[in-house]
Amino acid sequence: MEIAIVKKLFLFAFLPLLLLAACSDDDNTTQPPTGDTEKPSVTFVKPANDQQFSEATLDVELTATDNVGVVKIELYVNTASSPAVTLQNAPWQTALDVSALTPGTHTIRAKAYDAAGNASNFVAVTVVKLSRASSVSPSVPERHSLTMSGTSTRPIKRPARR
Repeated sequence: MEIAIVKKLFLFAFLPLLLLAACSDDDNTTQPPTGDTEKPSVTFVKPANDQQFSEATLDVELTATDNVGVVKIELYVNTASSPAVTLQNAPWQTALDVSALTPGTHTIRAKAYDAAGNASNFVAVTVVKLSRASSVSPSVPERHSLTMSGTSTRPIKRPARR
């Protein structure tokens, strides 16, 4: 009779506990801190708003703060949905590749993240890419003439004919 009582006790008391333990979501993975709900903040130091540039890279520097700590900052160019650069640690700066941008106005956006997965709101600066001026100087081969027009207060001397 004692065995029957032990079986019933096992079936009604311990078996449900074993089943609950087996169905638990605890898979021993590390979870981010759960108490942090505060968003980080991020601010552009460089470039200044409406800064003009013509180089292939643009120096970007940011500051970021959070009550626990910032773990990354993503930089986006214009309306791109994926980041052009992800900065993983301070100092929060990079030489952003802007060689593919056409001349005109562009937007650089930044978003900061903390260890709990909280994300800041986007912050943005507008920059203006200038057309690169030609650095080629005109040259005139020997024994050819060059015609110029304009006014001068100095007389023009003609070279002696050979």
